[in-house]
Amino acid sequence: MIGDKGRYFRKEARTKLAVNNETIGFGDTSQAAFGYIFEKFNLIFSNNTGPAVTSFIKNNAPFSQYFLSRRNKRSFQTQAAKYPEIDRLLIRDYYLEALHHTGKSGLDKMSMFVSTSKNSATARDFATSQSEFGIIIIGWVPLTGHYHPSPALKARDIQRILQPSKLPKYRKPFYRRQEEVALKGGFLAHFMVGFARLKDQTFELNPALFSQTKPVSEILKEGFDIDQRSFLDSLRDTDYAGFYVVDELGNYWGTL
Repeated sequence: MIGDKGRYFRKEARTKLAVNNETIGFGDTSQAAFGYIFEKFNLIFSNNTGPAVTSFIKNNAPFSQYFLSRRNKRSFQTQAAKYPEIDRLLIRDYYLEALHHTGKSGLDKMSMFVSTSKNSATARDFATSQSEFGIIIIGWVPLTGHYHPSPALKARDIQRILQPSKLPKYRKPFYRRQEEVALKGGFLAHFMVGFARLKDQTFELNPALFSQTKPVSEILKEGFDIDQRSFLDSLRDTDYAGFYVVDELGNYWGTL
């Protein structure tokens, strides 16, 4: 499941990636990728596009000042390049998640993240903003196990990794009251309990819930077991050009 901003795997994304270079590859941790991130932050802070950006700049002055100074671009790229690949990817996602939060001024609809919220009122507001037939998908994000889709939920790892470097850190996110948790790639069915139809106040359970044989403690860490053998066949009938995989070690693999 992807959100309105998360059109990264659509065919339009592949075209933009190849032609206009408006986004970066799913696993790209090159200096060019970090240059892309720097330019995005520089543009957002230079234009100061609204109250959320103004508040972020005020709450994260050292962070915003770093990206406002174009002299720091080369340093940003070279500092990131010193890290091993696994840490560099986590750092990249940390910055991309912040850009995802900014919406149109950040990654717009080419984000590789999907927006979720810990706040039920926020979820309801977004679900009904365009249609009375909105739904709310309810699930969980494991705090243990191999699957860690949100850089924000690995805040301690981020702080540990960034501490010895000169790379900037932000203290408070954009739109704090929305309590957003951005999930990398999408919201996997393995972690969905079901969805609520708001108009008729009904709730549909995930069918996988009824076929599980492993204990609840394992499900909470690793998610439901789901038969995905027909996934590629189903994908061919959509306008998606790519997909991603999370392996048993928690590594992400994307086809873009």
